[in-house]
Amino acid sequence: MKTPLLSILICSIPERSYKYLPDLLRILNPQCSYPEVELLILTDNRKMSIGEKRNKLKDLAKGKYIVYVDDDDLVSEDYVREILLATKKDTDCILFDEWKTINEKEGKLVKYSIKFSNMKWIENIMYKTPNSRMVIKKEIVENIHFLHMNNYEDDEWGLRILPYIKTEFNIDKILYYYRFDLDNTSVN
Repeated sequence: MKTPLLSILICSIPERSYKYLPDLLRILNPQCSYPEVELLILTDNRKMSIGEKRNKLKDLAKGKYIVYVDDDDLVSEDYVREILLATKKDTDCILFDEWKTINEKEGKLVKYSIKFSNMKWIENIMYKTPNSRMVIKKEIVENIHFLHMNNYEDDEWGLRILPYIKTEFNIDKILYYYRFDLDNTSVN
């Protein structure tokens, strides 16, 4: 079997795998038919922290690049195709825009870059350091582990990997839909 180019990693728990995950998989599964893509989902009964699950998925991943998708979020219909095209640039990190909503209310555009060491707002757009939702070469982050946390582990990890990311390529379009729900903020 050919080594995958891209590993898409999803953490979940049983109740979310029925409520949210089916919507995501309806969009993502058809896109994962490329032989260069592997899709890994780790579901547990809240015994592991999200950080611990992210580490286990990273260890299992065989792809040159890894990316995490939260089980309650959505991706665009061309998410995988756009990322695979961008891998040809062979950069350390592949970035794209994100649309963030809170409790399904008005959304905000989020842009990522290695130029941002702190989150900042400029003209109603949030700018952030790359985190687990961006595509990163596995060799860069192989030994940089998520802390055993259930909230903000992705942004905390993003700050620690930042010094190791030297090159980036930006896909200038929204590929990720971050659906933050105040009543359901954590996988664990």
